[in-house]
Amino acid sequence: MYSRNKRIMVIVFLIVSILPSVLGKDKVAVDLEIPSQYKTANAGEAILIQTEVILIKDFTGEEKDNVTDVLLEYTIKDSKSNIILSFSETKGTLLRLNTLKEISMPKDSPPGIYLAEVRASYRENSGMDAELFEVQKGQSQIQPLDQSVNSYLTAIIIILLMVMTTLYYSYRRIKNMKENR
Repeated sequence: MYSRNKRIMVIVFLIVSILPSVLGKDKVAVDLEIPSQYKTANAGEAILIQTEVILIKDFTGEEKDNVTDVLLEYTIKDSKSNIILSFSETKGTLLRLNTLKEISMPKDSPPGIYLAEVRASYRENSGMDAELFEVQKGQSQIQPLDQSVNSYLTAIIIILLMVMTTLYYSYRRIKNMKENR
């Protein structure tokens, strides 16, 4: 009797083996996702893009156990479809590919809605997915640093004043005790 994971693997293998005969040979399925905490970023900050690529190919031929090269093309576009960033990479896979990319937005990116696209190409076939995210007006990183330094300095000065006051009153008490003897 198969365990649950083995049954799932067998079902996936059967589906992937049957799909090429139904859909035709060599298809590429792409899923792009931007995690919710990265759907809003400041200019100059990074966003995280999760990509899953599934190759639907004929497993009966010689390529059954061969690693396949998949070209991944990443593009960031603004609301006017102007390309802000674009780069590509090639990954090897048998059937399924998961990637996680951190992409830094330019510091001069104007606030607005942007589109992240990924296109996966395998032989002459390709698949694409896209998702929207928002860039807000960037805040200077110096300001929070100044605020934290000011907070620390204020705390240190208050502690020093308390220590000096305590020492002064202790000194006076000891001096009074010596004079009263």
